Amino acid sequence: MNLEDLYRQIPLTAAMQLQMQPCPRGWRLSAPLAPNSNDKGTAFAGSLSALLQVAGWVLWQDWCNRTLPTPCQVLAIHFDVQYRKPIVADLEVSVFLPENAEVQRIEEALRRHQKARAQQDVVIGSDAESPEVIARIDYALRCGLKLG
Repeated sequence: MNLEDLYRQIPLTAAMQLQMQPCPRGWRLSAPLAPNSNDKGTAFAGSLSALLQVAGWVLWQDWCNRTLPTPCQVLAIHFDVQYRKPIVADLEVSVFLPENAEVQRIEEALRRHQKARAQQDVVIGSDAESPEVIARIDYALRCGLKLG
């Protein structure tokens, strides 16, 4: 997964000036506040929502691309978010694969049934005890599904 592919596959990420880098078992995504701010000078909720959903999408799409022999689609199917505090700095999120047993379950389901579900918890915030934004996102992973 690279930034050029992300901008092509999800054009909104280019407008957000989203950046990404791999990290052990996951990805770190960031975006500057200025193009993602609202009229109050804080992070726009729509940009935060997009960043959270894209982070999980990047994680699972990259994992599918590296792990499975057939192309897979990753689709966000449910999104639950809590905006706890305004954000007045650049946006940053890190997202990681779940424990190995859960990853194995997902891989086995994809290999056997060509589909699986993955639930991802994602937070934005500098204080782990009290993050600014918390989201739980359900993704459907489908192999061989042709969209568009």
